[in-house]
Amino acid sequence: MAEAGEGTNRPDRTTLAAFVTFVTLAGGNVIAVRSVSCEDCELDPFWAAASRFLLASLILAAIALVVRGGMPRGRALLGAVLYGVLGFGAAFAFAYWGLQRVSAGLGAVFLATVPLLTFAFALLHRQERFRWDGLIGGVFAVAGMAVIFREGLGAGVPLGSLLSLFAAAVCFAETGIVVKAFPRVHPVSMNAIGLGVGGLMLLVLAWLYGDSLACPSSRRRGSRRPTWCSSARSSRSRCTSTSCVAGRRARSRTRAC
Repeated sequence: MAEAGEGTNRPDRTTLAAFVTFVTLAGGNVIAVRSVSCEDCELDPFWAAASRFLLASLILAAIALVVRGGMPRGRALLGAVLYGVLGFGAAFAFAYWGLQRVSAGLGAVFLATVPLLTFAFALLHRQERFRWDGLIGGVFAVAGMAVIFREGLGAGVPLGSLLSLFAAAVCFAETGIVVKAFPRVHPVSMNAIGLGVGGLMLLVLAWLYGDSLACPSSRRRGSRRPTWCSSARSSRSRCTSTSCVAGRRARSRTRAC
């Protein structure tokens, strides 16, 4: 009996550890997105997301070959494609665009509504049973969202940015519901396909939106790029001016004598 109990508890611990890791990385993800695609940053939003996801897709595709994750077919492949369309293409398009003018903290609050929205969508798709505690939590969440919208608008945040972040949360929530309606796929293969599809969508958006397809560097937009040449030139100019002043003082002393 003890062995059976231990066997049933192990998946729960693994799932809990995976969930905690996911939540931690998701929280840092908002800060990372805000730091590279803000209005004063060097990367435009859709291009920043597209380059990130396409590179990650190639890495995961290589890992899928190593672990023999396999390539889904039929309805399983359709589910993986929809996963990429909703979970990466649409969701991150809204998230990257909205976070240009919204702080990382406020953006994280919006994305924290994903579990509640997932429960609501699960009821609509008849994947979950109605629970009163879920309804009560939904009422508090709606009230909290109203307060967030009011505070954001009062602080000068554009309404379009707030709605964009809310749309991102809706896409994230719907992704978890849609995936369950299709056959299961190896997680590495699933994410490799999803990231590839989402990355291509965002690349098209970057082209349509007129994003600058620039490579990242160590400077922000509008700032002067510090180079060794400019530093050397400024050093030489300072040295030259200093030597001129010293020479003039020496000549004036000689004349005085």
